[in-house]
Amino acid sequence: MKLKDISPSELKMLRVIWENEPLKSGYLVKICLEKFGWKKSTVYTILKNLCEKGYTVNGGGNIAAMMDEKDYYHKIAADTVDEYFSSSLGDFIAAYLDGCHMSRDEILECYEKVKRYRE
Repeated sequence: MKLKDISPSELKMLRVIWENEPLKSGYLVKICLEKFGWKKSTVYTILKNLCEKGYTVNGGGNIAAMMDEKDYYHKIAADTVDEYFSSSLGDFIAAYLDGCHMSRDEILECYEKVKRYRE
């Protein structure tokens, strides 16, 4: 299943939810006011959108995400590789690295991650 697009504001809120879940709506309003300067009505509108898109649930007085942050980013990456690079991770990596400078440590870190994945 392809993820539904979310706006930058929705992603900001989703990150707040991941960091604090489960949380009460009043606490979410407080955090969003402090971090982003959002009014209560803005918070509830964005939360409603996230619920309608299936990213969050707001029930029993608690707000929670429907998938964890790691799964979300994995799905975004997989969808990008599938959609734009014909499911070729190699083509994606080549496109990303084209014109990009990586330090020796960054290259070794990537190598170690691939190596662990293969094992």
